Amino acid sequence: MNRDATMRTPPIKRRCHAITALVLVALTVGCAGDVAERAPEAAPANVPPADTEAEAPPKTLADIRERIVAELMRGIDHPDVIVDREYVTAVADAWSSARSSRSNATGRGITTLGPILREEEREVIGSRLHAALPRKRGAALLPALTSAVRLGHTARPQFRDAALRSWADADSGTRQWLLSDQWEALRGPEFEPLLRHELATRIERPTPWHVRDLPTLALLRLHDLRPAEARRVILADIARKQPLYGGAALTVLDDSQLAEVEANFRRPLTEIARWSFDLHKHGRLAERYGGADALAAARAILDQPEQRWNAALIRIVMSQDRVAGFARLKSALAARDSAPPSARRLVLERVLSRDYSIPNKYSLSKNYWGPDAEALVRTYADDADPRVRTTVARLLANARPSGRTTGD
Repeated sequence: MNRDATMRTPPIKRRCHAITALVLVALTVGCAGDVAERAPEAAPANVPPADTEAEAPPKTLADIRERIVAELMRGIDHPDVIVDREYVTAVADAWSSARSSRSNATGRGITTLGPILREEEREVIGSRLHAALPRKRGAALLPALTSAVRLGHTARPQFRDAALRSWADADSGTRQWLLSDQWEALRGPEFEPLLRHELATRIERPTPWHVRDLPTLALLRLHDLRPAEARRVILADIARKQPLYGGAALTVLDDSQLAEVEANFRRPLTEIARWSFDLHKHGRLAERYGGADALAAARAILDQPEQRWNAALIRIVMSQDRVAGFARLKSALAARDSAPPSARRLVLERVLSRDYSIPNKYSLSKNYWGPDAEALVRTYADDADPRVRTTVARLLANARPSGRTTGD
């Protein structure tokens, strides 16, 4: 790679290339190190001894790994090296490999448990990173601060200011972590422009209901600071056929019912049942904010034989009329002969699970699971369909202990 191409490579990529190169060197030279350990050769008599003032070249695989750890630790001190989660993981991996080499007489032992930092190693890395923070600059500052927080060296006085100044340089994963795990340390009116920018520049692609991505978190935090402003964004999104934000932001309002949700279910029934209408999200919104119109539409669509297994609609009915909702569920489960493949398994799983949009997740819904649901499920423990029996077993296993039925 020529110099111009190297300069065009982003700093984070240059760092990754450097770490990759170190690993390749370790693997290449390490093989020679293994051979050297197994069959060391005597130095020729006419070769003078190495200069003791210079750094001696590594002779064994353990020496090579120690050298890699030292180089990575020196990188922590550099003003422009990005010490993010990946970098700390690389240090942990190198340190773990070095430990295994020191403890293995052949020098070939590598941990199979993944990189794990010991407490004293965490302290060494955290202390060194904390000491390097005043020298960090540009795109390297905020990742270094977040890594210091994760390692227990919080540097709180600098953390908030750096987050504000370096927001644009931080990657989306770091910004997402700041808005989720670190929001209580950061929240304040100074972040309002940054949150608005995240909302204005979001990709027009719907976020799955259960996902707290960066735009969803930004809207959620804007609601903390400017409830009225966030409310306008939320209501406008709910009015879409395919809402863009995740459920965490869309269900944050205190209203028990919303006219926008009811209006969605006054659409023609054929339109509600089409793929262009996100019935999964609108169904969850109707569970939270729905009223008579949502209930009437759900009942009318469920009356159509081909829609009787629609879990989103059954949950709408169950959210307002539990007895009627269970009657719909029983009817869907009893329709063996006309059921499409997997329909009975899916309706059982999705109606009673907490996050029914996530495949193979069986954490139970606190709203819909109870003695009546358990009794219904047990009646299908010997169902002729093995897929239904498997789902029943998983649901019942998750019901013990009952503490699993948290959230919805």
